[in-house]
Amino acid sequence: MIELPTTVRKASRTSPSTLLLYSAHKRGKTTILTALTTQFAKEGKGLVVEFEPGGADFNDGVVLQINNVPELLEFIAAVKAADYPYDYIAFDTLTKLDEWSEYAGTFKYMDKPQGKKHNVVDGVRIRNSKHPNFETVHEIPNGFGYRYSREVMIDWYEQLRALAPHTIFTAHTKDTKVETKSGDVVDSQDISLTGRVKSILSTRVDAVGRLIVEGDDRYISFNANSKAEGGRCPHLEGNILISSKNEDNTITTYWQNIYINEINK
Repeated sequence: MIELPTTVRKASRTSPSTLLLYSAHKRGKTTILTALTTQFAKEGKGLVVEFEPGGADFNDGVVLQINNVPELLEFIAAVKAADYPYDYIAFDTLTKLDEWSEYAGTFKYMDKPQGKKHNVVDGVRIRNSKHPNFETVHEIPNGFGYRYSREVMIDWYEQLRALAPHTIFTAHTKDTKVETKSGDVVDSQDISLTGRVKSILSTRVDAVGRLIVEGDDRYISFNANSKAEGGRCPHLEGNILISSKNEDNTITTYWQNIYINEINK
């Protein structure tokens, strides 16, 4: 039986369990993430899972390259079998996972009764995504098929966020047009994720920040006035310093500014 609360409960967390970090290409996301595994997390307790081909090849760090969906599922199973050994896992990038979900969602649809005729040519079922006649669910009229890639994407997110106490997801940006209050249309940048996936994931993570560059420093912007930035953690507001380039070209990161009251090296 539910007992109705009558007293004030103290906050149980200060730092984000889930963080979505986005920026344009080549702004230093991967460098900052790999440095987390060498400068902040306890030895062996931080991991960067790289989905972009060769995305972390120029960075020192604890990195695992994942190249396809079977490897992704194998990784999830391996972390569970190892009894969840990491404190921090960064996934770079959701944008690449979003691409994979289009094809995984297509196969999911094809395996359902309503999709039994999809990708059937001359009586032959096409299951090779590189076949010239292969059509993804995104090509189904009226946007009906997007639900299948979305379901796959949300399922992956839920599985990945459960693999460590702290998970970081990165995403690229895409150029878009935004109408201002005065009616002017200006260029803007938005999180590069498909359809409703962006809004769903943005509400599920504890915080969404945009990586910005100022000289040799990198900041994460948690601008409460932005439609795409902000979070539940009181200390995540405004621009927070996340890294600086030193005179010897090495990078120092300040993840303690994000994960306050956390034990680091």
